[in-house]
Amino acid sequence: MNDGSGKFSRSKSNLPSAKTNISVVAPSDFDNDGDIDLFVGSRSVPGTFGVDPQHLLLLNNGEGTFVDGTERYAYDLKDAGMITDAKWLDIDGDKKLDLVTVSDWGTPIVLKNSGRRLSKWSCSLDSLHGWWKVIESFDFDNDGDQDLVLGNAGLNIPFVATQQNPIKLWINDFDANGTIEQIMTTHYNDGDYPVHMRREMTSQLPSLKKQNLKASDYSKRTIQELFKPEIVNTSLVKMASVSESIIAINEGGGKFVIRKLPQRVQWSCVCGISCTDVDGDGFTDLVMGGNNFDFKPQFSRQDASYGNVLLGNGKFDFEWKSYDESGFFVKGQIRHLKSFSDKKGRRFMFTAGNSDKPRVFENHVQ
Repeated sequence: MNDGSGKFSRSKSNLPSAKTNISVVAPSDFDNDGDIDLFVGSRSVPGTFGVDPQHLLLLNNGEGTFVDGTERYAYDLKDAGMITDAKWLDIDGDKKLDLVTVSDWGTPIVLKNSGRRLSKWSCSLDSLHGWWKVIESFDFDNDGDQDLVLGNAGLNIPFVATQQNPIKLWINDFDANGTIEQIMTTHYNDGDYPVHMRREMTSQLPSLKKQNLKASDYSKRTIQELFKPEIVNTSLVKMASVSESIIAINEGGGKFVIRKLPQRVQWSCVCGISCTDVDGDGFTDLVMGGNNFDFKPQFSRQDASYGNVLLGNGKFDFEWKSYDESGFFVKGQIRHLKSFSDKKGRRFMFTAGNSDKPRVFENHVQ
């Protein structure tokens, strides 16, 4: 709690806990009572990746304590998936802030604010299954509604997800030993083939050794051929069918026109986005960063991005600028970008990354 002189003390009351891996906390006055409520989004259930975690809508009573209003005011959050980021936005122009979430192995979700509760809004984003990392918004075309910028895994990955050949994640206790396993498959010729090496699969699931004595046998078998129908059919299945980072142009009424970001952006994942006017021409530009070093050794790692600066023209045509031109060059895994100004009006860009020091870049407008 802030005492007004820059000193903070811990509140006497504790926040309700979801007992999950928290990924995002998004503040907003949801119930319009003059104090700030909190949305708390979760990334995963500890020890059980793939199972949808619990998310919380915490209502502020005005005295620094919060109560869990999820069941009563935001029941549809139970299906929001493994959330990676969330923003409060007026997505439909009714002057109420809606909650927009993105998730890993899921779709962007719009929870429409009626003034009394949050309910899932069916829209054209519902078909975009991806590995979404981050969401940012701005009214790029000045039509009065918020357009969305969505960071995804990109195309420089071993297995690219498409509508025709989606990547799937199958979650189940495949060997009935009380432990949940996750099997990732790639779709090819109407079959779902595991991407894991034979040694990985058989060491985790020894029962497969009897039916897959040779690597050549294993390589030709789909997950439906490796396991009995009663196991496959009862598995929780998640899917990714879009790999690119995109802009979703808000046309109103739940319709979004999807435009892929330039090819250089797709060289790596996008995990941080800032919408700002870099060159001072009155049009909003995009600054982005990403990379992911946590893949298994056989898949290498995503390290091809040193940050991206895209100059806009108000028509969703973004021009990628080289590092020499932009001056924005960051190695490593960027996870957050934030633009800010000092009291003299000078503008800066703050970057934060995994296992790295924060950096600040000053924006010099020519």
